[in-house]
Amino acid sequence: MKSTVQFKNNTPTIKVERRDFETWTTNQRQNTRLLAGNKLITALNELEKIHPTARMFCNRLTNG
Repeated sequence: MKSTVQFKNNTPTIKVERRDFETWTTNQRQNTRLLAGNKLITALNELEKIHPTARMFCNRLTNG
């Protein structure tokens, strides 16, 4: 990552452009997967309020 480091109050900071990291869906299949993934994340967040969860295993749950 090429960026200029600036110091504000003796704290190093860099300016990150969001556009450099944005990715957009390109078809309906990706849209469907994105919506399902967001629902899964929301459900895990709700479950976390009730019972601790081991999120590291979600990758295995979804087959990667």
